[in-house]
Amino acid sequence: IPRVTSELLQDANVDVVSYLSMLIAEAFAKEEDIQGLIGSGSPFVGVMNGTGMPTYVHAGGTGFECLSYPDLVKMTTQLYASATANAKFYFHRTMIGHIRSLITTAGAPILGATANEIAGYPLVSTEVIPGLGHTAFRTDATTYAIFGDLRKALAMGQRAGIEMKISDQATVGSDNLFEKDMVALRMIERVSFGVLLPS
Repeated sequence: IPRVTSELLQDANVDVVSYLSMLIAEAFAKEEDIQGLIGSGSPFVGVMNGTGMPTYVHAGGTGFECLSYPDLVKMTTQLYASATANAKFYFHRTMIGHIRSLITTAGAPILGATANEIAGYPLVSTEVIPGLGHTAFRTDATTYAIFGDLRKALAMGQRAGIEMKISDQATVGSDNLFEKDMVALRMIERVSFGVLLPS
């Protein structure tokens, strides 16, 4: 619930409410990614923590840095063939950079610097799953990639869209809005997530 002064709303050269709405919508989108992809049950279980998800451990050693091109290809065999039609790879952007930097034993790039697919499957960047800076970067205890069709693996329900209210009469934190000539913007989104077909 961001708070701004009435003077700011009146004097600003930009539409402050639209700007705040955009920032809040981005925060909602990030939280949706967190809950849908890596949620651990507070309040929803995401794909990475869903019971029955097939897993693949790389063959060449532990840690994110040991991911190889053969590992990526073998990941695609962990799903039933009927489930791969719209499958994608989901990685943190730093891992996508790492994948693009992989080279052959002769020193040639395996993929182009702007490659957006591997073995015919698109690469999708997400900020919420672990990347190269993660504390488990050099261990094998952390899942850091998803391969599959999220439309078959995850359901998201949304009720009534995003609701926005503006108030100048409430107390938010320690700020009495009326007393301080402020307004507050409150946005609420009602969503739910469920893992559908983990296999």
